[in-house]
Amino acid sequence: MFRGLIYMSKVPPYMKPAKLRHLLSQFGEIDRVYLKPEDPKVRKHRVRMGGNKKINYAEGWIEFLDKKIAKRVAESLNGTQVGKAKHACTWTRDSTCRNTFAW
Repeated sequence: MFRGLIYMSKVPPYMKPAKLRHLLSQFGEIDRVYLKPEDPKVRKHRVRMGGNKKINYAEGWIEFLDKKIAKRVAESLNGTQVGKAKHACTWTRDSTCRNTFAW
């Protein structure tokens, strides 16, 4: 069985890898989740201007144990909002999921 990798071009602000794993585990078994932290200069500027000190992530990769499940998840979540509308200002970004890698 081949593994499938999904790329997220945008990660909602303040969403942690554990939360993302929890949200996407309903579709199938997840092996690894990697979220790339935002640029340190951008974070420093945001904090200096009075913004939140929490870590934001710029993009991410989610590895499913089954390639077919990853393909189906990428097709169904492409262009949709990930997470609930908890706070209008923090959860409004949509995510773009693409099945671009095959292992």
